This record gives sequence, C-alpha cells and structure tokens, in this order.
Amino acid sequence: MSLLNQFLTTVSTEERWLLIFPSMQQTLQAQHLMERSGLQGDFIPTPKGFGPVCTTAIVFSGLLAPEVKELLETHQLQPTYLEPWRRLPPGPAWEEALQAIETPAYGDLLLQCREREDWAVDDVTTLLSPPTAQDKIALRLAAEAARQETLGDVVDVRGAVEFGNECRKDCFYCGLRKSNRHLTRYRLSEEQTMQAIEDLYNMGIRTIILQSGEEDERATASIVDLIRTIKSRFGLRITLSLGERSLADYHAFRQAGANNYLLRIETTDPELFRRVHPDDDLEERMQHLIWLREAGFLLGTGGLVGLPGQSISSLAQDILYWRKLGANMIGIGPFLPAAHTPFSQLEPGDLDLTLRVYAVTRLLCGRTFIPSTTALASLHPEGQKLGLQWGANSIMLTHTPEEVRAHYHLYQNKAKVDLDFACQSILDAGRQIPPYLRWTQKEERY
Repeated sequence: MSLLNQFLTTVSTEERWLLIFPSMQQTLQAQHLMERSGLQGDFIPTPKGFGPVCTTAIVFSGLLAPEVKELLETHQLQPTYLEPWRRLPPGPAWEEALQAIETPAYGDLLLQCREREDWAVDDVTTLLSPPTAQDKIALRLAAEAARQETLGDVVDVRGAVEFGNECRKDCFYCGLRKSNRHLTRYRLSEEQTMQAIEDLYNMGIRTIILQSGEEDERATASIVDLIRTIKSRFGLRITLSLGERSLADYHAFRQAGANNYLLRIETTDPELFRRVHPDDDLEERMQHLIWLREAGFLLGTGGLVGLPGQSISSLAQDILYWRKLGANMIGIGPFLPAAHTPFSQLEPGDLDLTLRVYAVTRLLCGRTFIPSTTALASLHPEGQKLGLQWGANSIMLTHTPEEVRAHYHLYQNKAKVDLDFACQSILDAGRQIPPYLRWTQKEERY
C-alpha cells in the first residue's frame, strides 16, 4: 500500500482529505466500511484536479487519517487518490465578484462559500436573499467564478428521449399524473426509440437520457433490453429518469449498462412534500436515492422552485440536502402549471428566485452538473441563457418524435430545446460549445 504510506506519513489535523477509487463499487465499499467503523466520511462530486468530472469522492477529516489508512489496508482497498484537499486561491473571477459586494455581512457569507463546511439553514436562506441589487450581481459573479474554476467554460450537452408518458403516480403539479384523463398516453416502440437515439448519436451527443413517467414493473424487462441495445450499438453513456423503481430494478438497469440515474426529490420539506405528492412518502424517496447509489449509479436529483406554500428557507434546506447527498447532477426548475392538474391555475415560479437557487447551489455543491433546464427556457425566452450565466454548466436537448412530443405534458407551453436552440443559448451566454457536437452555426435561431 505504497500510496497510503506516501500520503499518510504526516497528518495535519486541520486538513480535509480526499479518498477516490477507480470505480463506484469500491467507493461504496470504502464508505460502508468507514460507516461501520464510526468514521465520518461524506460523498462529494470529485473536485477539480483530483479526478474526472461527474464522479464521486469521499471527504474526511485529517484527524481520522490513521484509522482510515488501517481500515483500507486491512481490507486491501487501493485508492487512486488519497490526498489533502487544498483549494486553489481565488482567481480574477472571484476578485470581480467580491468587488461587486455592497453589504459587508453578505460579502462575508459569499467568501465563506469557498471553505466553510458546516452551513445552517438560516445562513443559506440569507445567501438566497441578497439585501441589494448590487449584492445580487455579486452572487451571480461568485457562482460563475465557482463554475469557471471547477468546470471551465465548455457547456456539456446531453440529449433526452421521452419514450413514454404512462405514470402510476398522481403528483398535483405534473401533467403526466395518472388522474389526467385528457392526456393521450403513448409508449414508443424500441425501433422508434432507437431511431431517436441514432439521431442524437449523429449529432455527436455522448450522453443520452431515457425519460418516462413512472411505469409499473412490467416494463422492467423491455427497459433492460433497450439499455443493452443502446450500449452494444452506440456505446453511449445512459442516464435513466424513470421515477421510483425497486432495488432489484436499479441493480438490473446498472448491470445492463446504465450509468446515471436522475430522481428529483422536488422538495425536502416534509409538509410541502405531502401537499404536492398525495401518494408518495419523503423518507421513501430519500431511501430510493440511497439505493441508487448503492446500485453503483452516478446520482442525479433536484427540485422545483415556486411550489405553492414554499418558503426560501425550504429551498435552503433543499440545497443543504443535495450538498450532503453529494449529488453528481442537480436539476433545478421553476414550477410551471400544467393543464388538468390541481395546480393548473397557479402562477409559475419566479425567474429571479430560481436563478438565485442556481447560484447558491453552485457555490455550496461545487463540481456538480447543473443543467440550465427546459423549464427555464419555457418560463422565459432567454431562460436557458440566463441559467448558464448563473452557475449552470449543461443543457439537455429533447429529441422526442414530433408525433408524440406534445403528449409528454409535464407543464404548459414547453419550449422546444433542439440542437440549434441549445447551441445558440450557449453562444448567447458567452460560453463554449463542446467540441464533440456536430453543429453548423446558423445566422438566426429560427
């Protein structure tokens, strides 16, 4: 165990240490061993300079380093990285953000985002509520500085295929809810789905998202077959967004070749969760996220901004939950009303507050993927560009066949985010299009 001996000979009790393994399975094994031994280690997205993006690391106190070393040696676990985690000093972008601050107390909190580990809900609530317009500008600049120093300026573009809209849940805000009798239900054939995926592959897309309503478990075998076919034909990375499934399903999907799983929690406020999810349970939802990690998935979650009765402190609680979870991807969208739902007549979520949630999530959750969502593009004509200017670093374009696109009715007036729209939004935001995309710039968006 030369790596262990090399890096653990001298330990500073004031340092945090990173533990990174070559596979998610080994990371989970180490975490379980530490947990059983009473050694506190938290999941975080792997910081820049210590490994590839969208992977998971364990961070722990230097006080525990000798015990962690002994534990890993006993169980013959060889990490890729085991090093003190020292952040880079603030660069010019951070200096610009700090110079924009108007209120000293708010500036102190922004500065603490780089180093502080323990956050209270009240402090995160303060971050979400800048005292002045100038402080709001500082918040945006700080989020952009954090995004730039951890992820750079290239925007990752992924492609989604909404292959079915059958759903067994009855969420009050979602147009796919089972009680919506006005919705035409559909399920694409494997041939239709594969054609859409081939189109995305020909655009240069490297990660595809298979998205549907929450189907019953009779669909499991067909999804497993679809994953295997995609892997064998195209070799793409696969993200699943299928709602809550059984632990056995999660393992089956992972073994078939799926890489990531997106399960948005929407809100971590127990009372609010009960009000908007009549047939769901918050603790069960959280358990599913743990199961997904145990199955070996890179983990995605996220929430809605603007649910009826939602407070800013509730949003702060959501961000702290995502941070503790160490989510690899966090999808944040404004609430948008959907026809034929109990919330159809409510006002949409506030754009300004949604963007502040983006910024604070970037500051506190670090090197995680934050997409500028289709919901933002649906709320405001320049919403996707604005998301990229408030800390987001990815876009998900939708390539569902035209004949069924309107039936994937999550909310009203859903924007069509195709390759042209996504790339133009990236350019409008002053960001860089990824080199893997095959896109010819057009003079006008439409």
